Amino acid sequence: MLGFLSRKKAAHPLADAKEFDRVLAALPASEASAALDEVTAWSESLRALESFQPNWLLGVLMRLDEVVRPHVRRLTRDYHGIPASERSRRQFRLWQIGRDHWREIVATYLKAIRALPAGDKSLRPLGCARALHAMRQLWKWNQYRYGPHEPDFWAQVGELWLAGNGVSDMPLHLHGQTESSVAGELLKLAMLYASSTDSLLPQETEIAERLIDHLGHQFRLAPSVEGMSHLFEPGMPPRRLRKQLPSPTPHRRYFSAGSAVEAIRALHLRLTASSELPRDIDFGAQYAVRAVLPVIEHLEVCWAAAAPERRFERFPVKSTADVVRGMAEVVQRLEEGGGEGQQTWLVRDLSRGGVRLAAPSGGNQWLQIGSLLAIKPAEANGWWLMVIRRMQRLTEGEIEIGAETLSTATRPFLANSNGIVVRAVLLDARDEKQHRMRVLVGPRDWDEGHPLVVEIDGGYACLNPERLTERGNDYVIADYRLEPMG
Repeated sequence: MLGFLSRKKAAHPLADAKEFDRVLAALPASEASAALDEVTAWSESLRALESFQPNWLLGVLMRLDEVVRPHVRRLTRDYHGIPASERSRRQFRLWQIGRDHWREIVATYLKAIRALPAGDKSLRPLGCARALHAMRQLWKWNQYRYGPHEPDFWAQVGELWLAGNGVSDMPLHLHGQTESSVAGELLKLAMLYASSTDSLLPQETEIAERLIDHLGHQFRLAPSVEGMSHLFEPGMPPRRLRKQLPSPTPHRRYFSAGSAVEAIRALHLRLTASSELPRDIDFGAQYAVRAVLPVIEHLEVCWAAAAPERRFERFPVKSTADVVRGMAEVVQRLEEGGGEGQQTWLVRDLSRGGVRLAAPSGGNQWLQIGSLLAIKPAEANGWWLMVIRRMQRLTEGEIEIGAETLSTATRPFLANSNGIVVRAVLLDARDEKQHRMRVLVGPRDWDEGHPLVVEIDGGYACLNPERLTERGNDYVIADYRLEPMG
Protein backbone atom coordinates (compact mmCIF):
# COMPACT_ATOMS: atom_id res chain seq x y z
CA MET A 1 0.00 0.00 0.00
CA LEU A 2 2.79 2.44 0.86
CA GLY A 3 5.12 1.41 -1.94
CA PHE A 4 5.71 5.07 -2.78
CA LEU A 5 7.97 5.21 0.28
CA SER A 6 10.62 3.35 -1.69
CA ARG A 7 11.15 6.41 -3.90
CA LYS A 8 12.66 9.55 -2.49
CA LYS A 9 9.98 12.20 -2.23
CA ALA A 10 11.61 14.87 -0.08
CA ALA A 11 14.89 15.79 1.58
CA HIS A 12 13.91 14.00 4.76
CA PRO A 13 15.27 10.85 6.48
CA LEU A 14 11.86 9.15 6.34
CA ALA A 15 11.85 9.47 2.54
CA ASP A 16 14.11 6.44 2.52
CA ALA A 17 11.98 3.33 3.07
CA LYS A 18 14.73 1.37 4.84
CA GLU A 19 15.49 4.28 7.17
CA PHE A 20 11.78 4.65 7.87
CA ASP A 21 11.54 0.97 8.81
CA ARG A 22 14.59 1.33 11.06
CA VAL A 23 13.10 4.37 12.81
CA LEU A 24 9.84 2.55 13.50
CA ALA A 25 11.63 -0.58 14.74
CA ALA A 26 13.74 1.55 17.11
CA LEU A 27 10.75 3.12 18.91
CA PRO A 28 11.01 2.27 22.65
CA ALA A 29 8.83 -0.78 23.11
CA SER A 30 8.31 -0.47 26.87
CA GLU A 31 8.27 3.30 27.39
CA ALA A 32 5.11 4.85 25.95
CA SER A 33 6.05 8.43 26.77
CA ALA A 34 9.43 8.12 25.02
CA ALA A 35 7.82 6.55 21.94
CA LEU A 36 5.23 9.35 21.70
CA ASP A 37 7.90 12.00 22.17
CA GLU A 38 9.89 10.51 19.28
CA VAL A 39 6.92 10.24 16.92
CA THR A 40 5.86 13.78 17.82
CA ALA A 41 9.36 15.02 16.95
CA TRP A 42 9.25 13.20 13.58
CA SER A 43 5.85 14.75 12.85
CA GLU A 44 7.24 18.18 13.67
CA SER A 45 10.18 17.63 11.31
CA LEU A 46 7.76 16.61 8.54
CA ARG A 47 5.67 19.72 9.09
CA ALA A 48 8.79 21.87 8.76
CA LEU A 49 9.40 20.68 5.18
CA GLU A 50 9.06 23.44 2.61
CA SER A 51 9.11 21.19 -0.46
CA PHE A 52 7.23 17.89 -0.45
CA GLN A 53 4.66 15.83 -2.33
CA PRO A 54 1.34 15.91 -0.42
CA ASN A 55 0.51 12.22 -0.96
CA TRP A 56 3.95 11.23 0.27
CA LEU A 57 3.67 13.40 3.39
CA LEU A 58 0.18 12.13 4.13
CA GLY A 59 1.23 8.50 3.67
CA VAL A 60 4.25 8.85 5.98
CA LEU A 61 2.18 10.57 8.64
CA MET A 62 -0.55 7.94 8.52
CA ARG A 63 2.00 5.19 8.99
CA LEU A 64 3.49 7.00 12.00
CA ASP A 65 -0.03 7.51 13.34
CA GLU A 66 -0.77 3.81 12.97
CA VAL A 67 2.43 2.49 14.54
CA VAL A 68 2.19 4.71 17.61
CA ARG A 69 -1.36 3.63 18.56
CA PRO A 70 -0.33 0.95 21.12
CA HIS A 71 1.92 3.52 22.83
CA VAL A 72 -0.95 6.04 22.97
CA ARG A 73 -3.13 3.39 24.57
CA ARG A 74 -0.46 2.64 27.18
CA LEU A 75 0.14 6.32 27.94
CA THR A 76 -3.61 6.86 28.40
CA ARG A 77 -3.78 3.97 30.88
CA ASP A 78 -0.76 5.31 32.77
CA TYR A 79 -2.30 8.78 32.97
CA HIS A 80 -5.64 7.59 34.32
CA GLY A 81 -3.94 5.07 36.58
CA ILE A 82 -2.65 7.86 38.82
CA PRO A 83 -5.28 8.47 41.55
CA ALA A 84 -6.77 11.98 41.65
CA SER A 85 -5.64 12.25 45.27
CA GLU A 86 -2.03 11.79 44.11
CA ARG A 87 -1.85 14.37 41.34
CA SER A 88 1.76 15.03 40.58
CA ARG A 89 4.26 16.48 38.16
CA ARG A 90 4.44 13.06 36.53
CA GLN A 91 0.74 13.09 35.75
CA PHE A 92 1.01 16.58 34.29
CA ARG A 93 4.01 15.49 32.24
CA LEU A 94 2.07 12.52 30.83
CA TRP A 95 -0.77 14.86 29.95
CA GLN A 96 1.63 17.23 28.18
CA ILE A 97 3.09 14.37 26.14
CA GLY A 98 -0.37 13.14 25.09
CA ARG A 99 -1.76 16.60 24.33
CA ASP A 100 1.37 17.74 22.46
CA HIS A 101 1.42 14.54 20.41
CA TRP A 102 -2.12 15.01 19.11
CA ARG A 103 -1.64 18.74 18.61
CA GLU A 104 1.38 18.06 16.40
CA ILE A 105 -0.26 15.18 14.51
CA VAL A 106 -3.29 17.38 13.76
CA ALA A 107 -1.07 20.22 12.50
CA THR A 108 0.83 17.92 10.14
CA TYR A 109 -2.37 16.32 8.81
CA LEU A 110 -3.68 19.80 8.04
CA LYS A 111 -0.46 20.75 6.23
CA ALA A 112 -0.65 17.67 4.02
CA ILE A 113 -4.38 17.94 3.28
CA ARG A 114 -4.13 21.63 2.44
CA ALA A 115 -1.46 20.82 -0.13
CA LEU A 116 -3.46 18.09 -1.92
CA PRO A 117 -4.55 19.01 -5.46
CA ALA A 118 -8.25 19.84 -5.65
CA GLY A 119 -9.16 16.79 -7.72
CA ASP A 120 -6.95 14.30 -5.87
CA LYS A 121 -9.08 11.64 -4.18
CA SER A 122 -6.47 8.91 -3.68
CA LEU A 123 -5.68 9.59 0.00
CA ARG A 124 -8.05 12.50 0.67
CA PRO A 125 -10.90 10.43 2.23
CA LEU A 126 -8.61 8.46 4.56
CA GLY A 127 -6.47 11.52 5.32
CA CYS A 128 -9.47 13.68 6.30
CA ALA A 129 -10.98 10.86 8.39
CA ARG A 130 -7.67 10.22 10.17
CA ALA A 131 -7.27 13.97 10.78
CA LEU A 132 -10.76 14.24 12.30
CA HIS A 133 -10.00 11.21 14.47
CA ALA A 134 -6.82 12.97 15.64
CA MET A 135 -8.81 16.11 16.40
CA ARG A 136 -11.16 14.06 18.58
CA GLN A 137 -8.15 12.76 20.50
CA LEU A 138 -6.75 16.28 20.87
CA TRP A 139 -10.08 17.57 22.14
CA LYS A 140 -10.30 14.66 24.60
CA TRP A 141 -6.80 15.20 25.98
CA ASN A 142 -7.45 18.91 26.44
CA GLN A 143 -10.72 18.05 28.16
CA TYR A 144 -8.92 15.79 30.66
CA ARG A 145 -7.89 19.12 32.25
CA TYR A 146 -11.15 20.85 31.25
CA GLY A 147 -9.43 22.97 28.61
CA PRO A 148 -8.61 25.48 27.40
CA HIS A 149 -9.00 24.28 23.84
CA GLU A 150 -7.23 25.73 20.81
CA PRO A 151 -9.07 28.90 19.72
CA ASP A 152 -9.11 27.76 16.06
CA PHE A 153 -10.16 24.17 16.86
CA TRP A 154 -13.62 24.26 15.29
CA ALA A 155 -12.37 26.32 12.35
CA GLN A 156 -9.93 23.49 11.61
CA VAL A 157 -12.68 20.87 12.02
CA GLY A 158 -14.79 22.83 9.54
CA GLU A 159 -11.85 23.03 7.14
CA LEU A 160 -11.38 19.25 7.25
CA TRP A 161 -15.11 18.67 6.75
CA LEU A 162 -15.14 20.89 3.68
CA ALA A 163 -11.94 19.28 2.35
CA GLY A 164 -13.52 15.82 2.57
CA ASN A 165 -17.10 16.81 1.84
CA GLY A 166 -17.14 15.34 -1.66
CA VAL A 167 -16.04 11.95 -0.34
CA SER A 168 -17.49 12.19 3.17
CA ASP A 169 -19.61 9.03 2.94
CA MET A 170 -17.00 6.84 1.27
CA PRO A 171 -16.49 3.75 3.49
CA LEU A 172 -12.91 3.14 4.54
CA HIS A 173 -10.79 1.31 7.07
CA LEU A 174 -9.64 3.94 9.56
CA HIS A 175 -7.22 1.78 11.57
CA GLY A 176 -6.80 -1.84 10.59
CA GLN A 177 -10.29 -3.29 10.19
CA THR A 178 -12.10 -0.39 11.89
CA GLU A 179 -14.73 0.82 9.41
CA SER A 180 -15.49 4.52 9.25
CA SER A 181 -15.75 7.54 6.93
CA VAL A 182 -15.11 11.27 6.96
CA ALA A 183 -18.73 11.84 7.99
CA GLY A 184 -18.49 9.13 10.65
CA GLU A 185 -15.43 10.72 12.26
CA LEU A 186 -17.01 14.18 12.22
CA LEU A 187 -20.09 12.69 13.86
CA LYS A 188 -18.13 11.01 16.67
CA LEU A 189 -16.31 14.26 17.43
CA ALA A 190 -19.56 16.21 17.42
CA MET A 191 -21.23 13.66 19.72
CA LEU A 192 -18.30 13.79 22.14
CA TYR A 193 -18.63 17.58 22.31
CA ALA A 194 -22.41 17.26 22.79
CA SER A 195 -21.90 14.85 25.70
CA SER A 196 -21.15 17.57 28.30
CA THR A 197 -17.82 16.15 29.42
CA ASP A 198 -17.27 19.27 31.54
CA SER A 199 -19.45 17.38 34.06
CA LEU A 200 -17.30 14.22 33.98
CA LEU A 201 -14.09 13.19 35.68
CA PRO A 202 -11.14 12.69 33.27
CA GLN A 203 -11.44 8.90 33.43
CA GLU A 204 -15.17 9.22 32.75
CA THR A 205 -14.42 11.32 29.66
CA GLU A 206 -12.21 8.48 28.43
CA ILE A 207 -15.02 5.95 29.04
CA ALA A 208 -17.53 8.22 27.26
CA GLU A 209 -15.27 8.52 24.21
CA ARG A 210 -14.84 4.75 24.08
CA LEU A 211 -18.62 4.26 24.17
CA ILE A 212 -19.02 6.85 21.40
CA ASP A 213 -16.46 4.98 19.31
CA HIS A 214 -18.32 1.71 19.90
CA LEU A 215 -21.80 3.09 19.13
CA GLY A 216 -20.77 5.59 16.45
CA HIS A 217 -22.26 3.55 13.59
CA GLN A 218 -25.71 4.12 15.14
CA PHE A 219 -25.45 7.92 15.21
CA ARG A 220 -27.18 9.92 12.47
CA LEU A 221 -25.85 12.77 10.31
CA ALA A 222 -27.89 14.38 7.54
CA PRO A 223 -28.45 17.67 5.67
CA SER A 224 -32.11 17.71 6.77
CA VAL A 225 -33.39 18.53 10.25
CA GLU A 226 -36.12 15.90 10.64
CA GLY A 227 -35.56 13.71 13.70
CA MET A 228 -32.34 15.48 14.67
CA SER A 229 -31.32 17.05 18.00
CA HIS A 230 -28.14 19.01 17.16
CA LEU A 231 -26.55 20.92 14.32
CA PHE A 232 -22.99 21.37 13.07
CA GLU A 233 -22.00 24.47 11.14
CA PRO A 234 -18.44 24.41 9.71
CA GLY A 235 -16.25 26.69 11.80
CA MET A 236 -18.58 26.61 14.84
CA PRO A 237 -18.95 24.24 17.81
CA PRO A 238 -21.94 21.86 17.56
CA ARG A 239 -25.06 22.99 19.40
CA ARG A 240 -28.53 21.85 20.40
CA LEU A 241 -31.40 22.65 18.08
CA ARG A 242 -33.73 25.35 19.31
CA LYS A 243 -37.31 26.09 18.27
CA GLN A 244 -36.17 28.87 15.93
CA LEU A 245 -33.84 27.35 13.34
CA PRO A 246 -31.12 29.47 11.71
CA SER A 247 -31.22 30.13 7.97
CA PRO A 248 -29.99 27.10 5.98
CA THR A 249 -26.43 26.92 4.63
CA PRO A 250 -25.09 24.41 2.08
CA HIS A 251 -22.55 22.67 4.32
CA ARG A 252 -24.53 22.52 7.57
CA ARG A 253 -25.30 19.09 8.95
CA TYR A 254 -27.81 17.99 11.56
CA PHE A 255 -27.08 15.07 13.82
CA SER A 256 -28.44 12.95 16.66
CA ALA A 257 -27.60 9.82 18.63
CA GLY A 258 -30.08 7.88 16.48
CA SER A 259 -30.58 4.27 17.58
CA ALA A 260 -27.65 4.61 20.02
CA VAL A 261 -30.20 6.06 22.47
CA GLU A 262 -31.88 2.65 22.71
CA ALA A 263 -28.50 0.90 22.70
CA ILE A 264 -27.18 2.91 25.66
CA ARG A 265 -30.41 2.26 27.59
CA ALA A 266 -30.11 -1.46 26.92
CA LEU A 267 -26.49 -1.37 28.07
CA HIS A 268 -27.60 0.42 31.24
CA LEU A 269 -30.10 -2.34 32.03
CA ARG A 270 -27.55 -5.02 31.21
CA LEU A 271 -24.89 -3.58 33.52
CA THR A 272 -27.36 -2.94 36.33
CA ALA A 273 -27.90 -6.69 36.51
CA SER A 274 -24.27 -7.70 35.90
CA SER A 275 -20.91 -7.51 37.62
CA GLU A 276 -18.89 -7.67 34.40
CA LEU A 277 -18.45 -5.31 31.46
CA PRO A 278 -19.31 -6.62 27.98
CA ARG A 279 -16.27 -7.99 26.19
CA ASP A 280 -17.33 -6.60 22.81
CA ILE A 281 -16.72 -3.01 23.97
CA ASP A 282 -13.10 -1.83 23.98
CA PHE A 283 -12.84 0.44 27.01
CA GLY A 284 -9.07 0.71 26.66
CA ALA A 285 -8.51 -0.45 30.24
CA GLN A 286 -10.05 -2.59 32.99
CA TYR A 287 -12.91 -0.82 34.77
CA ALA A 288 -15.40 -1.87 37.40
CA VAL A 289 -19.07 -1.71 36.42
CA ARG A 290 -19.60 0.97 39.07
CA ALA A 291 -17.12 3.21 37.23
CA VAL A 292 -18.94 2.86 33.90
CA LEU A 293 -22.59 3.08 35.02
CA PRO A 294 -22.51 6.81 35.96
CA VAL A 295 -21.09 7.61 32.51
CA ILE A 296 -23.87 5.65 30.81
CA GLU A 297 -26.49 7.46 32.89
CA HIS A 298 -24.90 10.78 31.93
CA LEU A 299 -24.90 9.92 28.21
CA GLU A 300 -28.55 8.87 28.34
CA VAL A 301 -29.44 12.41 29.40
CA CYS A 302 -27.09 14.12 26.91
CA TRP A 303 -28.20 12.00 23.94
CA ALA A 304 -31.94 12.35 24.55
CA ALA A 305 -33.92 13.97 21.75
CA ALA A 306 -35.04 16.80 24.05
CA ALA A 307 -32.59 18.86 26.06
CA PRO A 308 -32.93 18.55 29.85
CA GLU A 309 -34.97 21.42 31.22
CA ARG A 310 -33.35 23.92 33.51
CA ARG A 311 -35.15 23.70 36.86
CA PHE A 312 -34.34 27.18 38.13
CA GLU A 313 -33.85 30.56 36.49
CA ARG A 314 -30.31 31.94 36.56
CA PHE A 315 -29.53 35.50 37.60
CA PRO A 316 -26.27 37.13 36.49
CA VAL A 317 -24.33 38.76 39.32
CA LYS A 318 -20.96 40.39 39.85
CA SER A 319 -19.84 39.50 43.32
CA THR A 320 -17.35 37.46 45.35
CA ALA A 321 -17.55 34.55 47.77
CA ASP A 322 -15.27 33.12 50.43
CA VAL A 323 -14.53 29.46 49.73
CA VAL A 324 -13.36 26.51 51.81
CA ARG A 325 -12.91 22.94 50.59
CA GLY A 326 -12.78 19.45 52.02
CA MET A 327 -15.02 17.72 54.56
CA ALA A 328 -13.03 18.70 57.67
CA GLU A 329 -12.75 22.42 56.84
CA VAL A 330 -16.32 22.63 55.58
CA VAL A 331 -17.82 21.06 58.71
CA GLN A 332 -15.69 23.31 60.91
CA ARG A 333 -17.00 26.46 59.17
CA LEU A 334 -20.58 25.20 59.38
CA GLU A 335 -20.19 24.54 63.10
CA GLU A 336 -18.67 27.98 63.69
CA GLY A 337 -21.21 29.75 61.51
CA GLY A 338 -18.48 32.19 60.50
CA GLY A 339 -14.76 32.17 59.92
CA GLU A 340 -12.71 33.15 56.91
CA GLY A 341 -12.43 31.42 53.56
CA GLN A 342 -9.31 29.73 52.26
CA GLN A 343 -9.77 31.63 48.98
CA THR A 344 -12.01 34.27 47.42
CA TRP A 345 -13.65 33.43 44.10
CA LEU A 346 -15.82 35.44 41.73
CA VAL A 347 -19.56 34.75 41.50
CA ARG A 348 -20.84 35.00 37.91
CA ASP A 349 -24.46 33.93 38.33
CA LEU A 350 -26.67 32.07 40.76
CA SER A 351 -30.02 30.30 41.00
CA ARG A 352 -31.93 28.33 43.59
CA GLY A 353 -30.09 25.22 42.40
CA GLY A 354 -26.50 26.39 42.19
CA VAL A 355 -23.81 28.96 41.50
CA ARG A 356 -21.42 29.67 38.63
CA LEU A 357 -18.01 30.64 39.97
CA ALA A 358 -14.65 31.68 38.53
CA ALA A 359 -11.56 30.44 40.37
CA PRO A 360 -7.85 30.96 39.77
CA SER A 361 -6.20 27.78 38.50
CA GLY A 362 -3.00 28.40 40.46
CA GLY A 363 -3.00 26.46 43.73
CA ASN A 364 -6.25 24.70 42.85
CA GLN A 365 -4.96 21.39 41.52
CA TRP A 366 -7.35 19.70 43.97
CA LEU A 367 -10.37 20.83 41.96
CA GLN A 368 -12.40 18.02 40.42
CA ILE A 369 -15.97 17.04 39.70
CA GLY A 370 -17.60 16.01 42.98
CA SER A 371 -15.39 18.12 45.27
CA LEU A 372 -17.14 19.41 48.41
CA LEU A 373 -17.18 23.17 49.03
CA ALA A 374 -18.64 25.68 51.41
CA ILE A 375 -19.03 29.20 50.06
CA LYS A 376 -20.10 32.40 51.75
CA PRO A 377 -21.23 34.96 49.16
CA ALA A 378 -20.61 38.59 50.05
CA GLU A 379 -24.35 39.20 50.48
CA ALA A 380 -25.01 36.07 52.58
CA ASN A 381 -24.98 35.71 56.36
CA GLY A 382 -23.73 32.12 56.47
CA TRP A 383 -22.07 29.30 54.58
CA TRP A 384 -23.71 27.43 51.71
CA LEU A 385 -22.83 23.78 51.20
CA MET A 386 -21.97 23.00 47.57
CA VAL A 387 -20.55 20.25 45.37
CA ILE A 388 -18.76 20.85 42.04
CA ARG A 389 -20.75 19.49 39.09
CA ARG A 390 -19.09 21.17 36.11
CA MET A 391 -15.66 22.61 35.28
CA GLN A 392 -14.15 24.35 32.26
CA ARG A 393 -10.75 26.01 32.09
CA LEU A 394 -11.36 29.31 30.27
CA THR A 395 -7.67 30.25 30.21
CA GLU A 396 -4.55 28.79 31.79
CA GLY A 397 -5.18 31.09 34.75
CA GLU A 398 -8.94 30.79 35.27
CA ILE A 399 -11.38 27.92 35.77
CA GLU A 400 -15.16 28.29 35.53
CA ILE A 401 -17.03 26.12 38.01
CA GLY A 402 -20.66 25.11 38.18
CA ALA A 403 -21.54 24.10 41.76
CA GLU A 404 -24.80 22.56 42.92
CA THR A 405 -26.30 23.86 46.15
CA LEU A 406 -26.78 21.05 48.64
CA SER A 407 -28.11 23.30 51.39
CA THR A 408 -28.11 26.95 52.46
CA ALA A 409 -29.47 26.13 55.94
CA THR A 410 -27.35 23.28 57.25
CA ARG A 411 -27.43 21.98 60.82
CA PRO A 412 -24.16 20.44 62.04
CA PHE A 413 -24.51 17.93 64.86
CA LEU A 414 -22.60 15.29 66.80
CA ALA A 415 -23.69 11.66 66.83
CA ASN A 416 -22.52 8.40 68.31
CA SER A 417 -21.68 5.46 66.06
CA ASN A 418 -20.64 2.34 67.96
CA GLY A 419 -19.08 4.43 70.71
CA ILE A 420 -17.29 6.78 68.29
CA VAL A 421 -18.21 10.45 68.12
CA VAL A 422 -19.18 11.38 64.54
CA ARG A 423 -19.38 14.90 63.11
CA ALA A 424 -22.30 15.12 60.69
CA VAL A 425 -24.41 17.74 58.92
CA LEU A 426 -28.17 17.68 58.39
CA LEU A 427 -28.84 18.98 54.86
CA ASP A 428 -32.63 18.85 54.81
CA ALA A 429 -35.63 16.81 55.81
CA ARG A 430 -36.57 14.58 52.87
CA ASP A 431 -39.98 13.69 54.27
CA GLU A 432 -40.93 15.19 57.61
CA LYS A 433 -43.92 12.88 58.08
CA GLN A 434 -41.74 9.83 57.55
CA HIS A 435 -38.86 11.46 59.48
CA ARG A 436 -36.50 10.95 56.52
CA MET A 437 -33.40 13.13 56.49
CA ARG A 438 -30.47 13.77 54.15
CA VAL A 439 -27.20 13.75 56.07
CA LEU A 440 -23.55 14.45 55.24
CA VAL A 441 -20.97 12.25 57.02
CA GLY A 442 -17.37 11.21 56.50
CA PRO A 443 -16.79 8.09 54.36
CA ARG A 444 -15.55 6.13 57.39
CA ASP A 445 -18.64 7.10 59.36
CA TRP A 446 -21.09 5.66 56.84
CA ASP A 447 -22.17 2.17 57.76
CA GLU A 448 -25.44 0.89 56.35
CA GLY A 449 -25.65 -1.63 59.17
CA HIS A 450 -25.28 0.78 62.10
CA PRO A 451 -27.40 3.79 63.08
CA LEU A 452 -26.21 7.15 64.35
CA VAL A 453 -27.41 7.92 67.88
CA VAL A 454 -28.30 11.59 68.43
CA GLU A 455 -29.55 13.59 71.41
CA ILE A 456 -32.84 15.45 70.82
CA ASP A 457 -34.78 17.46 73.40
CA GLY A 458 -33.05 15.77 76.30
CA GLY A 459 -33.62 12.28 74.94
CA TYR A 460 -31.98 9.99 72.40
CA ALA A 461 -33.03 8.89 68.94
CA CYS A 462 -31.58 6.80 66.13
CA LEU A 463 -30.78 7.87 62.60
CA ASN A 464 -31.14 4.60 60.75
CA PRO A 465 -29.31 4.52 57.40
CA GLU A 466 -31.56 3.85 54.41
CA ARG A 467 -29.76 4.73 51.19
CA LEU A 468 -26.40 6.11 50.12
CA THR A 469 -27.05 8.79 47.49
CA GLU A 470 -23.56 10.14 46.76
CA ARG A 471 -19.96 9.33 47.62
CA GLY A 472 -17.07 11.76 47.20
CA ASN A 473 -13.39 11.46 48.04
CA ASP A 474 -13.91 12.68 51.61
CA TYR A 475 -17.66 12.61 52.20
CA VAL A 476 -20.85 10.60 51.91
CA ILE A 477 -24.41 11.87 51.48
CA ALA A 478 -27.09 9.45 52.59
CA ASP A 479 -30.75 9.24 53.52
CA TYR A 480 -31.54 8.35 57.14
CA ARG A 481 -34.78 7.72 59.00
CA LEU A 482 -35.17 9.27 62.45
CA GLU A 483 -36.71 6.88 64.97
CA PRO A 484 -37.03 7.07 68.76
CA MET A 485 -34.93 4.69 70.81
CA GLY A 486 -36.93 2.01 72.58
